[in-house]
Amino acid sequence: MSRIDLARLDDIADVLQQVRSWDGVEDRGGGTFYLKRKPYLHFHVGQDSRRADIRRFDGWVQFDLPEPLPAGLKQEFLVLLEDEYAGR
Repeated sequence: MSRIDLARLDDIADVLQQVRSWDGVEDRGGGTFYLKRKPYLHFHVGQDSRRADIRRFDGWVQFDLPEPLPAGLKQEFLVLLEDEYAGR
C-alpha cells in the first residue's frame, strides 16, 4: 500500500479538521499527523482500498475507510481517534 492522494480524504475533511484542532496535534501534510511529536495518524491506499493507521500505546491499529465513508463509520472513526487522543 502507498500513501494517499489527499483528494481521497475529502469525505472525511470534517473529521480531520477536528483532529487538527486538538492540542498537541501537528498536521505534517500528506495525510500524516503527529501527536506530541510522535506519529499518530496516517493513511494508505491500495488499488481499491483506503485505510487509516492510528497509533496506540501497544502499536498501530488499522481502520478501513470505504469511499465515501458512511456516516456511521465516520462517527466510529472519530470516536476511535478521540479515544486514542484522550489516552495520551
